[in-house]
Amino acid sequence: MRQNKVFKLNEIHSVEMKVMLVFCVVILAGISLGCTKQSFEGTFEQITISTSRDILNLPVWIAEEQGFFVDEGIVVTIKEATSGKEAIETMLADEADIAIVAPAPIVLNSFIRNDFKIISGVAYTHENIKLISYARTVAELKGKKIGLTKGTTAQYYLDVCLTYYGQRSDSVELVDMKPAELPAALEIKKVDAVVVWQPFTHRAQQIKGTTNACNSLVYRTALSAVARDDTNQEAITRFLKAIDRASAFINDDSQSREMAVKILRLDRQIIDDIWTHYTYGLYLDQTLLSTLENEALWATKNNITQAVIPDYRQYMSDILLQVKPDAVTMG
Repeated sequence: MRQNKVFKLNEIHSVEMKVMLVFCVVILAGISLGCTKQSFEGTFEQITISTSRDILNLPVWIAEEQGFFVDEGIVVTIKEATSGKEAIETMLADEADIAIVAPAPIVLNSFIRNDFKIISGVAYTHENIKLISYARTVAELKGKKIGLTKGTTAQYYLDVCLTYYGQRSDSVELVDMKPAELPAALEIKKVDAVVVWQPFTHRAQQIKGTTNACNSLVYRTALSAVARDDTNQEAITRFLKAIDRASAFINDDSQSREMAVKILRLDRQIIDDIWTHYTYGLYLDQTLLSTLENEALWATKNNITQAVIPDYRQYMSDILLQVKPDAVTMG
């Protein structure tokens, strides 16, 4: 009789535990549903993005990390590139649908083909690219070796710096290197100065005896999303919506710095030092158009090409007008 009572007591406890477990599951499920956006309903588009892993490209990585691409109905593959030059080459070789790239590679490719468009700017800054040198002034670099990645904005930026300080473009010797190789080359004095972008700028600035030799305000580094004309337009629209959400997430700044540390694999102190120098968001503005025109003029004057400078308005997609009309401010 005693055993039977014990059994019934244990049975009651077992039932109570089950009820409590079910109750907890329901509560947790309710919390989860309340915090999570409903999944996309419809047909997913697939898209490949070629971009580098640096702070200017952060919206792409945040959109992937936060699930914004999936929320907008696209399955994304990211092909990591070492530079915008490599990214646009990957896209034009039909190995990616969208590339994130600075103006110089856009300009240089515009001289040889016209089957791609700028769909939107995604970020800009005056602090990303720098001329880090052992020489204290640009004038002291005459006859010196400058390390940079040819065919990128670094080459144009160096020329702008030289001109700004009254020096000729041919007064220095250019040494072509991959971006990641530049800080080490400067440290062992294989070159006398380097033109680098983040995160390599920060590394180069830590080298004893170096300085930023050029005024940062001489150039605005602007990254744009570029796509071939045959890229699925619905996929592009969804991509832009996801990037817009990622930009808002970054600008909120409550979680984005720590996430940037994780994504970019940088120390928190580096992120904190450079964070406020960057502006994120979709845009097509007059400054971007003028930059393209100026860099094209530079390329022809320096005999990089003999081609006729195209009308860069013809390289601007109208798709951003459909997604975010007030972001288009070109005159």
